[in-house]
Amino acid sequence: MGEHQSDLKDLPIIYSYNPATDATDLVQPMNVYIYTANLKEYFDGYKAVHFVSSDLYKRFKKTDLDAFLLALGCKDTPRRIRTEYDKREGELYQLRANYGYEWNYYLSHLVDDYDLEGLDNFLKKMTKERSLLLWKILTSYSDDYFKSTYSCKGRSGYVRSYSFVTKFIVKINNLRWLYDKNNNLKKPMEIALSDLSDDYMSENDDSGTLVDILNFQLDEIKAIEEKTGGKFIPEGEVKLYEQWKAETLGKTVEEDEEIEDSWIPDVAPNDIPVKVESVEPAAIQIAAPKEPLDSVEDTPKDIIGETESEDINNDKSVSLKKIGRWGEEYVFKYLKERYETYDNFEETLSGFRSTKNNSTTVTIIWPNKKNYIQKGYDFLIKENEVAIEYIEVKTKTSEEKELIRITGPQWEFARDLFNDNHGNKYKIYVVENAGSKNAKIKKIENPIKLWKDGKLYAHPINFKI
Repeated sequence: MGEHQSDLKDLPIIYSYNPATDATDLVQPMNVYIYTANLKEYFDGYKAVHFVSSDLYKRFKKTDLDAFLLALGCKDTPRRIRTEYDKREGELYQLRANYGYEWNYYLSHLVDDYDLEGLDNFLKKMTKERSLLLWKILTSYSDDYFKSTYSCKGRSGYVRSYSFVTKFIVKINNLRWLYDKNNNLKKPMEIALSDLSDDYMSENDDSGTLVDILNFQLDEIKAIEEKTGGKFIPEGEVKLYEQWKAETLGKTVEEDEEIEDSWIPDVAPNDIPVKVESVEPAAIQIAAPKEPLDSVEDTPKDIIGETESEDINNDKSVSLKKIGRWGEEYVFKYLKERYETYDNFEETLSGFRSTKNNSTTVTIIWPNKKNYIQKGYDFLIKENEVAIEYIEVKTKTSEEKELIRITGPQWEFARDLFNDNHGNKYKIYVVENAGSKNAKIKKIENPIKLWKDGKLYAHPINFKI
């Protein structure tokens, strides 16, 4: 039977029934599900589902029949179904731009996006039991099940493809379907993983892939909320908050947007060549002041230029977020060019993966690729799952000397590496002239050592007791 199996897959040979209509029919294997109690609950009320008829199990042993049906294309979990790509959140432009070429460079484009069959019907009625069922179903899938693909063929004939989050994951990330420890319904972005009801983890221990793909709050954000009494605003709800704030303060949303959009880059980071240089500052020579330095204006000008950069510090005139994002995308392009010549180059949901000579696998992780995540670094490079480089990106719109802010978590992360004799793994990539064709990256390695050696000027220093 094995040699004819592929011929059978396209034929309506599976005797099946539809529980919504009680009708029986012969259906193609690719449209039939093996009956389980979980699938019966999942598809309850869904009118287009077909289950293998119980009559078949009267003639064949269940384990043997199930194995044969699965091989033909029947499923025991909800299928992914191809759906129209709706260009959500401007992803299509970003997918194209990530390759660093103009749109007209490509001869053809193909986007394969996926939904989960029956999901919309299932989500209409949510209970704790149904939520746990959906969690169990989702944790049974591999990482690839959550990926949609974008492919493009260049003028050279070379086809590139990489992945992005499927439509059904975007959907459940924006719906309240999870229960917290107090049995309140929450969106993933509204709670930390530690707030999730313990029933989810006891349902299935193999939940790592799903946890990574859902937009859970970080426990650090939860701690800040509890300490300050403030509330974290998920990225998808920022506009709603701005509208509320505008109404409360008597401003218009347009006024806020005018401030937000006041910085407009001349070029996109992927439209210009990457320039990189490694730098090691010379030892700082500063004459001891007769009086204490009371302000930035008292700081020696050969260290910082005329003043701290207005581009970096005046958030009323420019969007710091847009400038920082431009710099990260520029560095991401550099890292891709650095590794995409390896044998197998594959985009992932959080960066990319590349293999050389089938022996060395390099993984680039960009925590901020989809959502803002504070980790003390912006990029992590791993070689055969061993961390070899941590990159913190700092971006400015000029090449003048400026004081560049390093946060406490970033400095402490670098210091911990230094104390463990791995200080050379931490690098600061300073992107200069962001938004212009003269942009370039200056790489600074082991900032803690440079500071200790008197080659990196730090001002001011804050401490906590």
